Amino acid sequence: MEDRCAPAAPSVRDTLFLFQSTFEQRPIFYTTTPETGHLEFFNRLMPRLPGTLGPWDPYHLLRRGPGQKQAPKWTSKDELFTGWMLLSCKKPCAASTERNEFKAANLTDENVRSFWVAGTNSAGQWATIDLLREYDVEAFQVNYTDYQSDIFGDGSGAPPATPANLRVERHPDARDATLHWKAVPGAVGYNILWGIGRHKLYQTYQVWADAGQTLELRALNLGQDYYFAIEAFNENGVSKPGGVVYVK
Repeated sequence: MEDRCAPAAPSVRDTLFLFQSTFEQRPIFYTTTPETGHLEFFNRLMPRLPGTLGPWDPYHLLRRGPGQKQAPKWTSKDELFTGWMLLSCKKPCAASTERNEFKAANLTDENVRSFWVAGTNSAGQWATIDLLREYDVEAFQVNYTDYQSDIFGDGSGAPPATPANLRVERHPDARDATLHWKAVPGAVGYNILWGIGRHKLYQTYQVWADAGQTLELRALNLGQDYYFAIEAFNENGVSKPGGVVYVK
């Protein structure tokens, strides 16, 4: 989510899709109870699904049986998550040619502002990503021009441990806060969760592990208390969130 940048919020049926970035559409799913219109839950784990699978109504597309026009209605937010995790983050890349600063490594750096460009506009150009081990690859996503390549699939190991020692220091300008936590071995990144209630951690800020264990968050409101938690993720899944930290 860009600092102090309101995301786009298209609505489809009883579901509101909030996109985390103005540069890349990574949806967060908010849904309301149709009978009351009240916010029921959200699913922050779900990445943008490839092709016709996403982001719109992925549950019914993934769970629909042969001959069925519609899958059974979901009863839990966990049913909406495919379990696919990003396998390609920061993995080694090679290419036939490269042009200037547009290196092959940009394919997997998870920076929406960088990308690979071949040295010449000719047939036979290629690029490869070494995942460093065998995985079950469920989907392959290629983003053109101003996007990087993502590969999603199922890891065969265990998710990382829950991060410990989360500390939150609110600044004199109460719209800002600095967070610190302890590194988790084997983590690809961390999700910072926050919200206005202990059970309403509806906001998420994603930090890659190689960026360190400190985040300056500039997305809070004046006069509002907040609750924070943190979870770690890797190719195999997402840890349980740590204990909730209250900040006045």
